Amino acid sequence: MPQHIPAFALRLAYRLLTLFKPPGATRYTAPPHTVAFSGAPAGQAAPADTGPIPPTIWTYWNADTPEPLVRQCIDNWKAHCPGFQVHVLNARNVGDFVAPGDLPPAFASLHPTKQSDWLRLYVVHRFGGYWLDATILLTRPLDWMDAQRRAGGAEFTGFYLDGFTQDAGHPVVESWAFGAPAGSAFMAAWQREFHHALVEAGTEDYLARLRQQEDGAAVLQGIADPAYLLIHVAAQRVLRRPNGFRLSLFRAEDTAFFYQHALWWKWYLLYPRLCLVPGEPEPAPLIKLRGGERRHFAQMFTQHGDAVPGSIWQRACAGVPGLSARP
Repeated sequence: MPQHIPAFALRLAYRLLTLFKPPGATRYTAPPHTVAFSGAPAGQAAPADTGPIPPTIWTYWNADTPEPLVRQCIDNWKAHCPGFQVHVLNARNVGDFVAPGDLPPAFASLHPTKQSDWLRLYVVHRFGGYWLDATILLTRPLDWMDAQRRAGGAEFTGFYLDGFTQDAGHPVVESWAFGAPAGSAFMAAWQREFHHALVEAGTEDYLARLRQQEDGAAVLQGIADPAYLLIHVAAQRVLRRPNGFRLSLFRAEDTAFFYQHALWWKWYLLYPRLCLVPGEPEPAPLIKLRGGERRHFAQMFTQHGDAVPGSIWQRACAGVPGLSARP
């Protein structure tokens, strides 16, 4: 049985430990800025599609009924993006979105994380829209991502992890949140490369051959677990070829992982920061919970109930946007 941790103890731990940082260090203040990736020209490559991203959100959950915390996140998307369609993919409904013959023959035997990775690239390439992992919380509508993309003449908007990136010219693109119009050339190439790596070559053989290549270490950069994060590796392979792609990328540590980064990546500080203390008027635009954080948050909600009024989590779930997103 998980140990019961009193809410006051978590709140006190947060306040004491954050004394070691300047008072504003864990308060989000800066608007998100983009890093533009422009690929080397690729012959007669078509210009980037800078048309609007369809108002659709895609996600995946490996069960017919999402658990309460995941349902809370999905409801949060609907509150902040009321005109969007939200599709929650699972093993039962993939046939509604994947064309006959496109699904890999052994798809059902893949680990759920790899099923999710294959599907996210497929549906965003085929239909367009945004992919959000099921444990992402929004604090404002998604139009800020598309606005930055279109302003930069890019075809894709997403995030890169500075902690993995060793070559600033090829940021390590994350896969938990991104958006593109249907038919994006980058999405097509990323989907093809990942399908080849996972289904045709197989993860172990694909990575073994990559490591034998002269540029293998450069491609892998600081990706912590290339087998688990095969989708990241596939993106790196694609970005290093002549392609003509234009991507608009936000630094994850400044946005979705802002609070984790500011709090030394400690879940026991993240929960009180988001759920037990008053939130700032302009929080980070979205928050991504990793697997262990999701489990800890679910445990804390079971023990302590809903987030307190005025906290970042409570305001986000109520659909209250940050100041910059208000009319």
